[in-house]
Amino acid sequence: HSAVTLLPVTSKEDYQGILEKTHERDIFIVATANAHLDEGQAGIVRFLVDNGRRVIGIAVRNPYDLAAYPQLRTYLATYEYTRPALLAAVRVIFGEKQAQGHLPVTVSV
Repeated sequence: HSAVTLLPVTSKEDYQGILEKTHERDIFIVATANAHLDEGQAGIVRFLVDNGRRVIGIAVRNPYDLAAYPQLRTYLATYEYTRPALLAAVRVIFGEKQAQGHLPVTVSV
């Protein structure tokens, strides 16, 4: 999407460096894979939120990542990280498509 700048971040990224790279951005779309099992990924999301960044989460494996950062107000689960799945998520986020369906599981937050 033309309004998106890609910023790859590893879980070993220096958190202060993330703040410096993101200080001029409004909203962050963060894709995670099994962040409920990986404190590095979950920690980055919580760090962004705790530092006033508006974050939209996309779980690209399963929906349980939301349990690792329940403070997110907008959250999607694609169940996969293929190009079509990510494009569909972006279209929903930017209002080009309506999200459909519901989780087949309960995520405790």
